[in-house]
Amino acid sequence: MTVLLTALLSGCISLQAQNPRIVRSGEIPVFNYKIPVKPSEFVQQKEGFEHFADQVSNDTQSVLDSDEITDKSALKEIYDTLLSKALIDGDALKALDFVYERRALEENPSDKQLNGLIIQNIAESWMEKNSLDPAQIRNLFRFNLTEALNKLSWNSVRNEVEQLKTRFENMSPDVMIESVRSDIDPDYEKTGQVSDKAARMLLNYRCMMTRVEDFRKDIIEVLDDYIRQNRP
Repeated sequence: MTVLLTALLSGCISLQAQNPRIVRSGEIPVFNYKIPVKPSEFVQQKEGFEHFADQVSNDTQSVLDSDEITDKSALKEIYDTLLSKALIDGDALKALDFVYERRALEENPSDKQLNGLIIQNIAESWMEKNSLDPAQIRNLFRFNLTEALNKLSWNSVRNEVEQLKTRFENMSPDVMIESVRSDIDPDYEKTGQVSDKAARMLLNYRCMMTRVEDFRKDIIEVLDDYIRQNRP
């Protein structure tokens, strides 16, 4: 199915460019990916994952380029996937572009303020220090994130900030790996491949484990300080 859909999509790009079709979430082309080991093992490996991430990103970008997508939930999934890939690659400029594109899709005022804020500050800190080394940018990241939070309206974002802190407290690598083991491994064991939905999850978890985990303690502490300073 993957080969056929990819071939059809590639062969129709010029036609779709002239006559873009409006795509709702359920109409987006689906892809499947063969991987060499169980997803719960694969997400932890560097070898082979880069090629897999390239495939997923290229397929996702091809859908974005060739179709007019009006369904916001579908666009959010697409930009989340491309953002994860940019972060895995350490591409700060691309990551920031996708943060802004993704944030623009939010309608709730608090979501518009908070969506992608932590990733934005990681990417901006990479750029300011010209380094991907967490040890070199940690202090700058903490400062930048604190400054960004202090610009927000506490009354508008208080619930979302508290929820965000809880998510980071609970989202350890072990929790992510167990999630893959329970949610994705069983289907892989039957088919030897993963769906595009599962592939997006793997990219997101890989991004969290390789680019965000090093800052998780800092994120929790900065969020906790912000909450304590503003909570009545």
